[in-house]
Amino acid sequence: MNPRLAIEYARRVRRPRYADIIVGFIAFGLLAGGEGIFVLAFVTFLLYLIVTPLEERELREQYGSEYEAYARKVPRFLPRFGR
Repeated sequence: MNPRLAIEYARRVRRPRYADIIVGFIAFGLLAGGEGIFVLAFVTFLLYLIVTPLEERELREQYGSEYEAYARKVPRFLPRFGR
């Protein structure tokens, strides 16, 4: 991946890999027509809702106010468009 693209991606979403995985599951479910894939996507999303705050707590402890400012500006999973 182009480093500039990776940086831009991280400026739009704090958890881009998690968002990619969820979107991938949903797309695969639509293409394959499998209901089980949607269930997997939903369960994975629920797990991310539990795990992400724990990870972010560690990041806040490690990076302090710098991470706080980043977290206030950048949404966790879904990008804000039009900014």
